[in-house]
Amino acid sequence: MIRYLIKNNFKLMGRNIVNILLFIFAPIAVMAILISAFSGLMDKYKSVDKFKIGYSIEEGSIFESHIDSINSILSKQGIDCVKIDTDNPKECIDNNGFGGYVEYKKDIYKIHLSDDKKVEGKTFEYIISAYVENMGLAMFSNISDDKVQDMDFEFTESHPDHMPEVSSTDYYGIIWIIYFSWCSILCLTGVYNSEKKHDLVKKYRVSNLNELQIFLSRYIPSVVIICLCLVISMFLSTFALGVHWGVLPLSLLIVIFSSLAALAFGIMVHTIFDSMVTTIIIVFGCVWFMGFYGGTFETYMYQNVPNNIHLLSPLYHVNRATVELSVLGHSDYVISAIAYTLLITFLCSVVAVFAGIIRKRGRA
Repeated sequence: MIRYLIKNNFKLMGRNIVNILLFIFAPIAVMAILISAFSGLMDKYKSVDKFKIGYSIEEGSIFESHIDSINSILSKQGIDCVKIDTDNPKECIDNNGFGGYVEYKKDIYKIHLSDDKKVEGKTFEYIISAYVENMGLAMFSNISDDKVQDMDFEFTESHPDHMPEVSSTDYYGIIWIIYFSWCSILCLTGVYNSEKKHDLVKKYRVSNLNELQIFLSRYIPSVVIICLCLVISMFLSTFALGVHWGVLPLSLLIVIFSSLAALAFGIMVHTIFDSMVTTIIIVFGCVWFMGFYGGTFETYMYQNVPNNIHLLSPLYHVNRATVELSVLGHSDYVISAIAYTLLITFLCSVVAVFAGIIRKRGRA
């Protein structure tokens, strides 16, 4: 009997082409939008190539005695300074391909930045501003001009251990496969509608089928269908969007365990409330909160949320494990992600079976 139910549920889910296409292509569509929108969100610092800036200095300016030092410091950072007088700094920048232009007047300076070379402009603006600030301090203290002129500026690149470098393509490409795996209950809408239409639940419960068999008749086909859809979506994300999954077998295993937990949770909720609408509202609400604190909508690396709250979300463990597998090739969260999802699978399955038994006995 259970084999017949499993086979029949496979057919019902297979006929629902919309749901199958949803779990294959919806993650790809969301990824493409987010990757495009946030392509520069997690760009790491890269030093700029050598470039030139223009400058002019007014006769009698307080900067005359410092101009050689300023130019020397800029030169050490790969910035060549070209003295050129002009009444139109913007035109001078465009015509000469400068990263910017600075006017040293009597007792002030004015910086003009290039519209096309914003990073270069900000770089030299920072150096000049820092030098002038220290030059001003020297005027009101016992620091000698020689010490100010000997100043050096270095730009260092920092990579904290807790902040692995990850592109928006890899991050959102991975995260949204995980998120859709937690919406897996949608694939059972055809099965539940059929059961309700033909009043099959009552027939199940007066037959010799036990609640575990009824649970498995829904759980097994939905797991197979969802996992196949998500695996196809994973490979499409790799070839179509260039998502890098790192240790693919381990990442695939985590996605499958995530789907197992999501389906067990969804079936449990439906068994308790016996309403697909209520189930979707509760499941999607829980998944949204888990995703909110787990890094789905805002990268977990930039969230200002206490770590204890992060750790309560299974999506945080799964997201972080798969992202770090992509970036680092290993993750300390692999074990917790697998253990957390297996625990949810077991507990929700047990609760779903017992809730079915209670309903069968007419106590719920």
